Amino acid sequence: MQGVMLTLAAMYNYNSTVLDTFELPSVVVRDDFLNLLIFETSELNILYSDPYMFKHYVGLWSKTRVGSWEKMFDLWEMDYNPIHNYDRTEARGLHHSYSENANKKVTADTSNNTTQDLTNDTTTHNDTTNVHSVAAFNTNTGMVDSYRDTGNANGTSNSRDSGTIDSIGNLNSVQDDTANGEYQDKENIRAYGNIGITTTQALMKEELEIRQINLYNIIIDEFKKQFCIEIY
Repeated sequence: MQGVMLTLAAMYNYNSTVLDTFELPSVVVRDDFLNLLIFETSELNILYSDPYMFKHYVGLWSKTRVGSWEKMFDLWEMDYNPIHNYDRTEARGLHHSYSENANKKVTADTSNNTTQDLTNDTTTHNDTTNVHSVAAFNTNTGMVDSYRDTGNANGTSNSRDSGTIDSIGNLNSVQDDTANGEYQDKENIRAYGNIGITTTQALMKEELEIRQINLYNIIIDEFKKQFCIEIY
């Protein structure tokens, strides 16, 4: 078959193993893709008419491209909000340390002065009279024999106590306080949304355009450029 222009379909019918070396992303259903590839290139001739050479180069080429195809698919499958054009996450930690040395002095002077004045005045009075009478045997009327004062006492007693009590004292206190430590502040910030440089409608339109892109079609278009003569 060398020198004969063939389509991919004709070459595949001649040798069904020519596409066995085609490396594809794991998300691609191989049989579906190969059937779609043959259908999309049905009107185009292959650059290499030798099936074995074609099979070899398909394997080399797809091996260099499969990583990019997988990355494309990962990007399409990312979880994001299509109408947001700003999404930033920031984590910040602030470390603080401190050292404090405080010297405290307390001085107190105490003074207590007390004057005590105690006065005690006492007056005493004792006045006693003793009468001695004698009566005859034939009369009931007594006769005073004598009068005698047996006691008469008058007096005043004064006592006075006075004095001063002084109490003086000093109180001095000195205290040294030293404190050392450290701590850390942690802050997590997330800012997201539409910051206004693009309208929401424009973002929606771009999202629809992206969703029209198909991984199968991307691989097929690259295959056409690499192995097909694109002349209809």
